[in-house]
Parts: sequence; structure tokens; C-alpha cells
Amino acid sequence: MWSSRALGALTATLAVGCILPGIYEDPHAYQGGIRAAWEARSLVASAGKWDDLRAVAEIAGGEVRVASRTASVAETIADVMERCDESRPRDVAVVVDDTSSMKRFTDELRVAAGSFRAAAARGCRLALFSYRDRGDAYEARALAGFGEGASRFEEAYLGLRYEGGGDWAEGAWKALDAASAALHATGHRGLLVLISDAPAHYDPLAAERVHDRLADKRIDTVVVELFHPVHGKSKKPVPKRGAVVSLAALAGDLGAKHRAVERDVLATALAAELAAARASAPHGALDVALVVDASGGMSSTIRRLEDAVEPVRAFEHGGGRVAIVAYRNEGDAYAARVVVPLEIPSLAVHVLERASDRLLADEGAVADEAELALGVATKLAWVPGRARLVILISNQKARRNADGEAALRRFLAEPGSGATIIDVLPMRREKAGGGAPASAPVAPASAPAAPPLRPVP
Repeated sequence: MWSSRALGALTATLAVGCILPGIYEDPHAYQGGIRAAWEARSLVASAGKWDDLRAVAEIAGGEVRVASRTASVAETIADVMERCDESRPRDVAVVVDDTSSMKRFTDELRVAAGSFRAAAARGCRLALFSYRDRGDAYEARALAGFGEGASRFEEAYLGLRYEGGGDWAEGAWKALDAASAALHATGHRGLLVLISDAPAHYDPLAAERVHDRLADKRIDTVVVELFHPVHGKSKKPVPKRGAVVSLAALAGDLGAKHRAVERDVLATALAAELAAARASAPHGALDVALVVDASGGMSSTIRRLEDAVEPVRAFEHGGGRVAIVAYRNEGDAYAARVVVPLEIPSLAVHVLERASDRLLADEGAVADEAELALGVATKLAWVPGRARLVILISNQKARRNADGEAALRRFLAEPGSGATIIDVLPMRREKAGGGAPASAPVAPASAPAAPPLRPVP
């Protein structure tokens, strides 16, 4: 539980609006399990705040399962529901985000009804809760209780209509509050399953109640994060797990600029890319997405990004906007995710100031979902009439991804769009004679530079 002093201070701060947009609040105002989850928060909004789904899982004491392609949504839910077996029946509270962005998963979610039906046949009791957003017809509602039977649950589940949802975050905490209360009241072994594709609006009081109830070891929590980054077909289809290629080869195939630099001049190289792109953009109006390899193998390189804070700050002060997309591997907590959207001024600076804490993975030495992450970056809230640039930063190879490739090709075909891949090389060692290492960026001959951004009509 939070102390009354800490909770009172937080409430007063919120009341007077002293938490500025894009600023991370002090994690020391929180205690116990809340503190670790708070430090893991990745997004802060101007009209309040929100928790990404990983932070929701950490506060709830659970885990995240990422369904990274539509075809795997039903499979992921089926795997989670295997925790219900005849020898260990549970009460299962299913919480579904039924806002309009979930429409794209409708077919797979309907297929998943079979997994819930099978769990009920194995002796598990089911309850259903759904939620939308502030200002919708409802923010959270209970649709089927534990004592109403499997048929009522299935009827309500298949009857979900995916509508509403204003901004990016939704009202998950309200529904989790109701679901965790229902689970806690039964006194039985429980499982709480949240299914969503969006972060949750920040609600500290509901989050505290959920955290306290789910601290009970009888209840497990799984957050199923649905991820459908791009649509479209590529002329050259790539298998689900495509070939691994060098960053130079990836850039050459996509028509992107490839720039190889040593780690100690990464910040300088990034600043030069921002300046050059801005100079070619009409009236200097430019939006940039930094696509960052956030695997453990990037630990030394990501620390160098902290040196880029001032160039990025100056870029934003001059009217530019910066987003950050991080990526790892398909088997990690996420394959690719938006850490900073374009819509929040100065948040990228605050993330880069402590990049090694806020971006770096504590798992996996290699991240290869670069092309998938590039596809995700193309789906940001780009503004028509402004030049657009995607900059990928990595020291590792990339796995081909048909959806990501198709999305990036469409993106680059639009006027005013460009892409640069910064290939971070290992530091050169001093020669035996004691000569100093060369520090100038290296431009491999095999990767010609892409043309400058095309003018926006």
C-alpha cells in the first residue's frame, strides 16, 4: 500500500496540474511492487498519463504475451487458456478491450471463443468484462459473471461490438479493478486475462487496488498484447521467419541511405542526419522516427544515444517532432513497440536522457526484427505536408519481414519521405605502434546513399 503522505502528495500534484507533459514522475513516491512498475513506464500523455501494457502487467504482478501477427492471436489465447485443466480448475476473468482499433482482430478473437469453451468444459468458471474509453457509452462493464454459465459467457463474448475509443489509451484499469474484485471475492484459484492492443489511461487508485488484490498468489495475471503493425502484400513474400541480412544489404534493397559509424561518434552522426534532413525539408518542417535496437547487445551503443540529447532538443525547439520505436526479438517481451509517439512534445528528450534505463533490454543479446519495426514506424501519426524521416539505429543484422517491407516501401513512395539506417560499428582498437584509432564515420562502398527527401507538393 502507498503511504497516506505519498498518496496525498500525488493527488495534490495531479489536482494543481503541476506534472508537465512528457516528464517522468518520481518513482520514490511509490512503494513495493508499484515502484518497479512505475520505473518501467514508457509513455506519459499531456492530458493525464498512461501505462503501456507491460507496465500494467508488472503492476498486476503478471506477464505479457505478445501476439505479434494476426494469425497468432487465437493461438496465443489458446496457449494461455491451457492453464485451465481438469486437475487444477480456476475462475477465469477475461477482460477485453472492445474499442474500434480491435476490429482488425475480430476474426481471430472469434476463433478464440473455442479456447474459452474448452476451458469451461475442463471445469473452469468464466466471467467477462469489457471496456472502452472516457466519453464513450461506458468505460468498463461486466457482461457475464462466474455463476452464469459457459453459454452466457460465450453469448456475451461473441456479441462484443468493437466501437469507440477516443485517444490512444483506453480505460483498462476500470475493467481490471472490477475483474480483480470479482476474482478476489470467489476465494478460488484464479486467472485474470487482459486482451488489448492499446495502453491504459493512468488511474493510480484503481491500479493500487488491482495490485493489492492480485498480490494474492492464488491469482495469476496474463496480458495478451495484440500487435498488427501493417497491412499489405509485398511483391517478394518473405516467410514468417525471414532471412537475416546485413543492415547494408537491407538499406540497398529498400532504397534507404546506409551510414556506417563507429560507436563513439553515434551522437554526432545522428545530429548530422537531423540537420541534413531538415535543411532539405520545406520550411524545415520535419518529423523523425528513431527506430532503436533495444536488445542487450546494444548496451554500450544505447548509452551513446544519451549524448544526442542536446541535438534532439534543438531539433524539437526548431519545430521538429521526434518519435521513438524500440525493437527486440519475436520471442522477447515485445518484437516492436512505440515508446514515444510523435504527438507528445519533448518526451523523446526525456527518454534519451536516460536511454540506457528506458530503452535497453535486460534480456536477449540480439534483436533482429528491424524490418518489422520500420513497418511500425510508418504507422505513426505523420502530418500531411511535413517531411518524414525514419532513422534506424543498430549494431546487428536484420530479419526480413514482408509486412514491414511493404509498409516501408509505401512510406518511401510518398513525397517528402526518407529512411536512413545507421549501422554502428565496433570501436577500432589502437594499432600496436600506439597510433590513435580513427574516429571518422565509415561509408561502405557497397551501400550508396539514398537521394534526399523528395519535395512535398
